Amino acid sequence: MDRESLLAGVQRVLLADWDPCGVGDNPALTDEYDTYGKRITDVLLASLSKASVEAALDDAEAELGITLPRQQRDRAVRALLALLE
Repeated sequence: MDRESLLAGVQRVLLADWDPCGVGDNPALTDEYDTYGKRITDVLLASLSKASVEAALDDAEAELGITLPRQQRDRAVRALLALLE
């Protein structure tokens, strides 16, 4: 999978499964997590480690000042890793 396709998939997962700001259903805000999407895409390309992806999401949540329920973050991690399968 090329980087642009992976980035598009990551952005979809962030809006659908992670979405700490609750903007996933607003078409005007589809770029809300673009910065995090680029970082997480880099993590996925560098490492297939679940721990690395979890750490990237934890860092993003810390920047946003939001802590998601563990189940929601775990669902996003699984969906992100599945993009590379």
